[in-house]
Formats: sequence, C-alpha cells, structure tokens
Amino acid sequence: MITNASIKYSVRHSKITDLKYKDYLKIDLSNFSYGKILKNFGNYSAEFIEKAKKSNLPQIQIKFPYRWNGFSEILKKFNYDTGLIFVEKNITKTYLPPEHLLEIKDTIILKNLLKKQQALHYKLNTKFFEKTKKFDLDSYLKELQINYEKNKGITYGIYEKDKLIAFIGLEILGSGIYINELFTDDKFRGRGLGKILMQAGFNYTAKLNFKKIWTTLAAQNESALRFYQARGFKPISKLFYINLV
Repeated sequence: MITNASIKYSVRHSKITDLKYKDYLKIDLSNFSYGKILKNFGNYSAEFIEKAKKSNLPQIQIKFPYRWNGFSEILKKFNYDTGLIFVEKNITKTYLPPEHLLEIKDTIILKNLLKKQQALHYKLNTKFFEKTKKFDLDSYLKELQINYEKNKGITYGIYEKDKLIAFIGLEILGSGIYINELFTDDKFRGRGLGKILMQAGFNYTAKLNFKKIWTTLAAQNESALRFYQARGFKPISKLFYINLV
C-alpha cells in the first residue's frame, strides 16, 4: 500500500492557478529510495490511479529528484508527461540592490504582462496549463495584493516611458523566497532586464535573512532554465503528471 511504502501524497485543491486541472493527487518521492520506486513503480502507479479515481481527481502529479536519471523515461512509459522543473539557489552573501527599480504597490499594473506570460505557459504545454482567457487573473492579482499588504512578498518593476516592461514577483514561502513571476515583455528582451530583476530577488532574500530563493519552470521552457542556471540556480526536482479525464 502507498502508506506502507512511506510515499508522501496529498489531495490538492487549487482555487486560483493557471493549471488546467485545479484538483489533483500530488505524489512526493523526494525523500524516497530510487531503487525501490524503480522496482515497484508499476504497482505504485496502479495504486495512485485507483486512489485518484476514488476521490474523483482528474490528474496525478509526481514530484521526484532531478538527479534520478532515467526515471523520466519510465514515467513516460506509463503515459506521464513533463510538467515542471523546480530550481533553487542558496544565498550565502549580501547583494547590493540594483538601481532604477520601483516597488509596485498596486498589482493591477501587472495585468497586461501577466496575460502575455500565461499565454506563453499555455503555448508551451496546452495539456498542463489553462487557456489564458479561463485563468482567473483578477482573483490572482487580488491574492497577490493581499500578500504584499501583509508584508509576505514584494514586486519590483522596470518602466520605460511610464510603461511597465518587466517585473519580478517575490513571495515569502516556507523557509525561502519564491519567485512567483519573472517576465520581460517580448519587445524588450535581450537588454539584461531579467538579470537586474534577479539581482533584486537576491537582495530581497538576503535582506530578510533567508538562505534560499526558488521557483518552478515549465519543463518545456529551455531558455528559462538556461537563464536560471546562468544565475547560479540548480535544478532540484521534476514534476510529471497524467490526466485521467
């Protein structure tokens, strides 16, 4: 049984997200033996599907260590697809804040750029992410606003002629800082704006005495992965999923 194998699992109900399915069974294999999972995954997979169906959950997500070479191919044989990559960076020094960045006080300003970002997510993986027009962007912005007003995060933006062209959203989550958004308008890419915003993220993390900054990327977004790795981030985990309906 799943519990006897000490595999962590949980039922998730996400109200505001750009994921196609808001309800899913989450399986966390991060602290488990690769050898045992490899040997018995056929049985585990059947149990996962049975448990998800009993709870009327349309999707299963499996998170596992990035270092598990070959496990992705095994999951694909069981009809799982690539979803996300988790990356993180340890902060061991103080970073100077970049100049000419403005703190964004009203999240409604982010709306147009977030639409473009969500459109990119959907383009990368139409089975995993929701169509932009179906994403409850207004509720998401309100949730961000509440977090910022409670000092649970911050957003920095870069402007050109009073127009927001790039931003980074940072959130205090667990024992680190989570980058919930980092986006540059297409017309202004190649100017190093992402590097400037990331520097702000490092500074914010160090200023609050956190030791880790992390985020998730669409697995198909290879250019984003290269960008983060160039900034010192390391891939930690992968997330694969299977849609049951």
